[in-house]
Amino acid sequence: MFVNYFDLGLYTGNEMSWMLKGVLPHLDIDGYRAYGFEACVTTWKKTAKRFRKHDNVLIMNLAIAQVAGPVKFYHCFEGASGNSIFDSKNNINPENYDLVPGVVFSEWVVEMVPSFKEDFNVLRFNIEGAEWHLFNDLEKSGIIKHIDVFCGAKPGKDMAKISEIKNKVDQHIKIFNDYKIKVFPFADHRENTNKLRKIISRKLKEKQT
Repeated sequence: MFVNYFDLGLYTGNEMSWMLKGVLPHLDIDGYRAYGFEACVTTWKKTAKRFRKHDNVLIMNLAIAQVAGPVKFYHCFEGASGNSIFDSKNNINPENYDLVPGVVFSEWVVEMVPSFKEDFNVLRFNIEGAEWHLFNDLEKSGIIKHIDVFCGAKPGKDMAKISEIKNKVDQHIKIFNDYKIKVFPFADHRENTNKLRKIISRKLKEKQT
């Protein structure tokens, strides 16, 4: 079975690297391809160079958005972390931003990965509030049912930092509960690699039977 790994909010690509070295090559799969989304222009350029020798990796300067089109991607104040498409996030400098292409994930994946529904799909997200748009889209489009493993931050954690959507955290978490989604905490912790490999291996076997 072919595996797709989608990393939304790639940043410097550490989790992508761990996935490519410590997880996917050790599984009994037919092949895999990794897609990285990074909205910060400067970081995207550096991370794209990091993976330039990987033929099965595509690193893109894209932001997850509510609608497709240009998006302002705001930078944090100096010394802070967690850039965002929301200028109301508690550590954002609204005067410092990149204008980048915004995509609706379901629309993008239908166009770019036509075998998506037949493949095994791993989705990692760390997008500083844009998961509100992401999961509404996943549910509305129905492709949420075709994602086999979810990785990322605790649901609602980053939304709570953003004034315009912090009152929607419960609504957001309800999606996870309704679809019985468990999010594996694959972020900045390399020691989780072996555990994630076991989870993906088990779910692959379940899907193949």
